[in-house]
Amino acid sequence: YVTSVAADPFTIRSDVQQYDNASKSVAAAGGVTVHYQDTVASSPKALLATGPDGKAEKITFLGGSRLKNKDGDVNADKITIMIA
Repeated sequence: YVTSVAADPFTIRSDVQQYDNASKSVAAAGGVTVHYQDTVASSPKALLATGPDGKAEKITFLGGSRLKNKDGDVNADKITIMIA
């Protein structure tokens, strides 16, 4: 798992994770689960983009993705979340 720095930290758990230093991104595959505050997201694959300072900027969930929190559930083939 990887804990990323954003306004609030979040945790990415998956079978495989690969960090690309050139693009400052993390690719996660296989049973991806992300916990952020009261939200849980899951998908087969996720891509996390970070800024020059190493802080998370955007995460994209790909293929049969699900986002669940107290307000409800979202199911889609692709879900993108911009992180403040």
